[in-house]
Amino acid sequence: MKINSKINLTAGLRLIVILGLLGLNFKAFSQALVKKAFTPRTSTLAPGSYQGKSIYNLQGDFNMIGNANAKSATGPDNASNMVFNKLPGDLLNTSIKNSSSADFVLPSNASLACTKIVFAGLYWTGRGDDNSGDVLSKAGNAGNGMNKKTVKFKVPGATNYVDLTATDIFYGGSDVSGMYAGFYDVTDLVSAAKTGTYAVANIATFEGSDGLSSPRIGYYSGWGLVIVYENAALPWRNITVFDGFGYVKGSSSSSNYGTLDVSGFQAVQNGNVNIKMGMMAGEGDKSLTGDYFSIQQRLSGNFTALSHGSNSTNNFFNSSIFTGGNPRVPNNVDNDGIDIAMFNLNNTGNVLINNNQTATSFRYGSSGDYYNIFNITFAVDAYIPEVQVFNANVSSVPNGGIVDPNQNIEFTSTIYNKGTEPISNGVVEIPIPFNAHYVSASVTVGSGSVTWSHPSGATDPNVTPGGVLKWTVGNLIKPTDPNTILAQLKYSIRVTNDCTILKTGGACGLSINLDGTFTGTGTNSGIPINNGFVIGYNSDCGNTPIRDPFTLTIVPSQAFLNACPNDVINGSKQFKAFCSVVNNVIPRATITSSYPAGTKFYTQQPGTAGYLATEVTGNFAVNPSGIATKYYAVLSGMPIGCYLSLETVVEIVSTQPTAANIQYCIGSPVPLNVQLSSVGSTKGYQLYYFDNNSTTPLTNPPAPTAAGTYTYQVAEGATQNNVTCYGPKVSFTVEVYAMPVITQNLTDFSVCADNIQTLVIQSNASQVSWEYFNTTTSAWTAVTDATFQNQLVPSGSTLTIDNPSIDIDQLKIRAKLTSANSCVMYSAESIMDVRLCNIITNPMLPAKIIKN
Repeated sequence: MKINSKINLTAGLRLIVILGLLGLNFKAFSQALVKKAFTPRTSTLAPGSYQGKSIYNLQGDFNMIGNANAKSATGPDNASNMVFNKLPGDLLNTSIKNSSSADFVLPSNASLACTKIVFAGLYWTGRGDDNSGDVLSKAGNAGNGMNKKTVKFKVPGATNYVDLTATDIFYGGSDVSGMYAGFYDVTDLVSAAKTGTYAVANIATFEGSDGLSSPRIGYYSGWGLVIVYENAALPWRNITVFDGFGYVKGSSSSSNYGTLDVSGFQAVQNGNVNIKMGMMAGEGDKSLTGDYFSIQQRLSGNFTALSHGSNSTNNFFNSSIFTGGNPRVPNNVDNDGIDIAMFNLNNTGNVLINNNQTATSFRYGSSGDYYNIFNITFAVDAYIPEVQVFNANVSSVPNGGIVDPNQNIEFTSTIYNKGTEPISNGVVEIPIPFNAHYVSASVTVGSGSVTWSHPSGATDPNVTPGGVLKWTVGNLIKPTDPNTILAQLKYSIRVTNDCTILKTGGACGLSINLDGTFTGTGTNSGIPINNGFVIGYNSDCGNTPIRDPFTLTIVPSQAFLNACPNDVINGSKQFKAFCSVVNNVIPRATITSSYPAGTKFYTQQPGTAGYLATEVTGNFAVNPSGIATKYYAVLSGMPIGCYLSLETVVEIVSTQPTAANIQYCIGSPVPLNVQLSSVGSTKGYQLYYFDNNSTTPLTNPPAPTAAGTYTYQVAEGATQNNVTCYGPKVSFTVEVYAMPVITQNLTDFSVCADNIQTLVIQSNASQVSWEYFNTTTSAWTAVTDATFQNQLVPSGSTLTIDNPSIDIDQLKIRAKLTSANSCVMYSAESIMDVRLCNIITNPMLPAKIIKN
């Protein structure tokens, strides 16, 4: 489908959108009333081959539900004071300011068991401040502080709401009277919850009145949910969901309209062409007329004004919710500024869209009402040539099964033509998953060439995973028996054994999703085909084809993981530099060489808004502080939102030891008091000492020998490849105290037993005590007055020997000298010789008498 967009400045609000089957080609010129151009909404969350598609070609339909979260307090006119609506279950919940609900119900001919959700988009709209800020501000109002971009969403069966933040559309300012709309892709949530009651809460707007009279606008808020689903019991349809933001001012000018031109769909070849429309708008009033929505008649220049069961052609946007009668709470007729409509067009005689038609146009405008329109969904009965490619595993591995790294898996792709015409120029393309390698392929039925290629230009699939296997099938006949095998391809792939993919890609890196497409053209109709593979048939749903990828899960053994390099930390592959790196970058080739050819790298998480603009095209920056810098690698063929995690990091020593100031006396061991940090101990760091403010470490720990005060620094560090990296330095002081200085030392001396003698030590010590050597204990012992019954009397630097007895003859004595800093030293040892000086000597007797 091709949609072109063009805005005519002189013709008021004009929008033309062109959507290509293989992409979107959109061009717009500035127009004040078109705040965001209408384009087809695609989904990264859609299943299988529907992911990223702008047109859903399927057997199925779409549904649209929604409700208003604010209501008039006094009557059915939006100029009245508005109050918030709250669901009964939310009345006591103070975190809920407003809420409403609506039920998703399938038609009676579409069973839930046979229905697959393909896309679900949540939209919300309201009016707040006349500025483009996110947060509303009106002191004292219940809407004060509400955020336009955030809502709460509850799915069927859930107890609690989940918080959603808008990813797209438009958040209005004064040029659109403060109106806004938000969008969030809830495909995964709706796919899991399916049918039932959906609720949305906390849509930003104000309570009360805006006080305006010209124009008369008022406040409003509400939400809509469009759901596209597949069910083989329903006819083929082309369904496209458009969204944008068009602001329509009431004007009598004939040029005040917008146009949405749609082309590329393929209406059925014969019979009635059924058309279904859906749309969402804000601020349409029940009491104001002149607003319309029209469709072009069979590509003519004429337009037919549309209506449904709850509005009129001259008041299309009238605060009505017309969604098939599904339950809503509240279920009001006038929804105070919220329009949600889903209805079939009257195309009797194919007056609007004819058989085989591929394009049409819609026009909308107003001569009186002000409103905005932000969603238009269009579905038309379609004819699709029905070629099925049945993709089967022949390696005894079931869909959803488990495989090992490096395991070979073999498949067959078998082609059937179950349609009504031959097929020309058939081509099968099989994207090889990013975590698998192409091994071999051969055509076993039919003919055609088979080639493998890779977007990067790589030529060896043994080295490079991914790529595309292309089988040029050629023409296919229309067989008498639709179960006739027309062509078959046997091919093999090998599961990756790349540790980086398997250890840094999370669940995505371990999931193999194998799908393919068949393209060609109906020989008679000329209608193009673009069908996904079939992996089975649902016997509970009339043997309808199951068009899903063939999925496998890689489960590496512990032995395999143990053999992987030890370079993945918390799921990220680390590229490390030690201590510092030139220009704070790691060369590009150092990193890219570790990934398959064609890998792209980003600084923002892939799949988030704006990530494509963060692609890394040069070297990879490193944070010199040692904090890891996060990057994301996207391999060729990876699903949107899937990536491998990596980090650049310079390995520095960021921790520091603890160090205490120390004091010691000259000659004593140096009592360094330095401890590694806990990290340093764990990592085996070493201590490095520095003179104060020096960058060169000392050869040995500091041990000054001269008295004085010294300042040193200490750091912990590590050495790799002869490069030492130091952490932050810690300063500490070393005080070395001088020893007492003796100016007159002791010598041996003699004393008469009946005499008094004084022993003196001269020094600068602040304290002197005396000791003798105790031969009984073999230890030096302090001398006190009582030690020898006052024969030795210590007094500071003096020791008085008073009438010593012969019992202490040859006593060893020394002085203990203590400085003011408690440094201790000892005098020389002195031996006391006690003599009996007054005894008359006899030359024939000894000079001394020694007692027994």
